Amino acid sequence: MYHLCGSLEGAAGQVLEGLPTDAKTTDVIKLLQAERFKAELLARRRRTDETLQHLYREVSRLVSLAYPSRLLN
Repeated sequence: MYHLCGSLEGAAGQVLEGLPTDAKTTDVIKLLQAERFKAELLARRRRTDETLQHLYREVSRLVSLAYPSRLLN
């Protein structure tokens, strides 16, 4: 965990700052995947030939992947 945190720079390194020191590999992977989906969600735009329904499904999918804990509440 310390080697990973030490090798990341900038925003990538800041993602791992909130993890406890006893975090497991699966915790780190889940966090990094969620951050990836959050970035995809922020960058997502409607394509010229895309229907609103398809855009809605894609945004819904990305939200559920980026914020998995919100589905449990």
